[in-house]
Amino acid sequence: MNKKGMEVQKLIIIFLAIALLLFLLWWYSDLGGGIEGLLDKMGALF
Repeated sequence: MNKKGMEVQKLIIIFLAIALLLFLLWWYSDLGGGIEGLLDKMGALF
């Protein structure tokens, strides 16, 4: 694979990761947990 293809693949992976993260945030806040509850859960994990 050439260098350009690798860069494009990396950008696609990053974009998908960000889209997934935004979807999870939206879905979680839609449940009524809110961003604060999500941050508390993430803080408990780390």
